[in-house]
Amino acid sequence: MKRKVLVPLLLSLLLSGCSANVPEEATTSSSSQKQMPSETVESSQSSLSDTKTVTRASASGSTSESVSETESPKTPETASAYPYQVDMSQQSNVLTFSFEGFNVPDTVTIDQSKEEVTFESSTPDDSVTSRYRATIATVPTKTIRVFSVGTNQIREVKVNTQISIGKILGGTQDRKDYHGTMYLFYNHDGVLSLATPNYAGNVPADQMDVMQEVLP
Repeated sequence: MKRKVLVPLLLSLLLSGCSANVPEEATTSSSSQKQMPSETVESSQSSLSDTKTVTRASASGSTSESVSETESPKTPETASAYPYQVDMSQQSNVLTFSFEGFNVPDTVTIDQSKEEVTFESSTPDDSVTSRYRATIATVPTKTIRVFSVGTNQIREVKVNTQISIGKILGGTQDRKDYHGTMYLFYNHDGVLSLATPNYAGNVPADQMDVMQEVLP
């Protein structure tokens, strides 16, 4: 009799255990089928801007979003190619320089607006002027030698601003020919200087290249 009672009881416990496991397995299966949103980032870069394309995927579909990040190009500062240049736009249209010594002009005047250079000399008997066409140009750095104002000591200076003297335009006929090249530069005192050919001459052969420094 006891055996008949135990058999149905065991069957009942077995069936209740199986039914309890079914929801747990179904829950696990349902959970495994859920997809989490994913995000994929693709980026492309150029020299001027960075552009990122963001793709978001979800159960309903995928969307793309572009985000642009722009930054200024990074270029190193370039050093001036003409460090000894005289900025003529910052100078007066007419610049006059005075000579010292003998056998030289009294003054030389540079007229930017007319593109002319005028030499003036005076003697007890007369006054002489000569006007020439002039071209002012910026040239690669070069080193010249000059007779310093006041001391006549020879020193080297670096220049970038060149004045080329062209054909004669007029004025009183002068006995001297002032064709040649001059240079503008700032001296060690920060004052504008003009280097002209040595019109006085009378120098040894190893100083024929030395120019004369004159001041305003």
